[in-house]
Amino acid sequence: MSRPPRTSASRTRKRLGLPNLGPVSERWLRAIGVESEADLRAMGAVEAFGRITVREGRAASLNLLYSLHGALTGQRWDELTPEVKARLRREAGLKENDRE
Repeated sequence: MSRPPRTSASRTRKRLGLPNLGPVSERWLRAIGVESEADLRAMGAVEAFGRITVREGRAASLNLLYSLHGALTGQRWDELTPEVKARLRREAGLKENDRE
């Protein structure tokens, strides 16, 4: 009887299962210690975004900030109102045109 091929731990890791977040975003979250929705809630979207941008630089766009917020509020990132997006940018310490 043959065994299935081994896979790396990163490929077998359970997805966080949050809306708006793909594998790269999840990898970034895990790198800052977020392993669950509860971890992300405790940290908050803005703090998580800040920690990721320290690690990843400009690879982390505003869409990530909006996606993290949307994951916690059950909204699609691209359906957030301009007011919510502006508030998130302010809370993250970004100017109007930063990281667009």
